[in-house]
Amino acid sequence: MVWLILGVALWSWSHLLKRISPRWRASLGDARAKGLVTLASLVALGLMIYGYRHAQTVQLWTGS
Repeated sequence: MVWLILGVALWSWSHLLKRISPRWRASLGDARAKGLVTLASLVALGLMIYGYRHAQTVQLWTGS
């Protein structure tokens, strides 16, 4: 579950980077910033998939 949460947090950070710290993103340059966002998004996607696959299953409902 920790990996899933880290993946969602990284995905959120990468997509909100332009709003959170526009000066830092601008200082990277357009191509490097897009590359960073792409890399962070792919790593985040991998973390979310890994975290979802390894999360414990909780049975909330049983059919009668």
